[in-house]
Amino acid sequence: MKSLHFVIAIVYAVHLLALDVNVRGEDANVNSEGENKIEELDVTQSYCFQFSWMGPDYDNTTKFNKTCGELLEEGRDKHIPCRQPLVISYDSSKPDLDHMWDNYKMRVACKMSKGDVCARYSYSFNDEIVNATYMCTKVFAVNEGAVTSGCYKQKVGSYENEMCVCKSSPGDYLPCNAFRE
Repeated sequence: MKSLHFVIAIVYAVHLLALDVNVRGEDANVNSEGENKIEELDVTQSYCFQFSWMGPDYDNTTKFNKTCGELLEEGRDKHIPCRQPLVISYDSSKPDLDHMWDNYKMRVACKMSKGDVCARYSYSFNDEIVNATYMCTKVFAVNEGAVTSGCYKQKVGSYENEMCVCKSSPGDYLPCNAFRE
């Protein structure tokens, strides 16, 4: 794993130690309610997963009806990206990405724009993922330029942030940011 300073362009404008996050602008794949608006996959295009998994503290018994914007307003750590839809697994386990792609791809996919990569940003404590966000974005390494593949880690106190990026191939394939652990 590489460790370096990088910039990721997403919807939020925040700063996290050496991790700078700049505004990318409105997400063309999302409607005004924050829901993905892809109606049909074009097999000539490339896609990424796009959603935020709320983590192991949530399961099918959790009463939860919020958006990313509401989470940020209520005090969610603004250094951690969030993308609609918010996903809670039945038994609080990590999402089954194969199942999600096979059954819900129109709700959890974003179409890559020119220069985009697929990314998974995970936030961990004691080697356990607390939450993770999957998205289409642009990533730049400070003083190095655009990043198109690889994983980068940053330790912040007892927590660790990890950003893994890749480029999906065109087609109706499982997006590359379905990283296997």
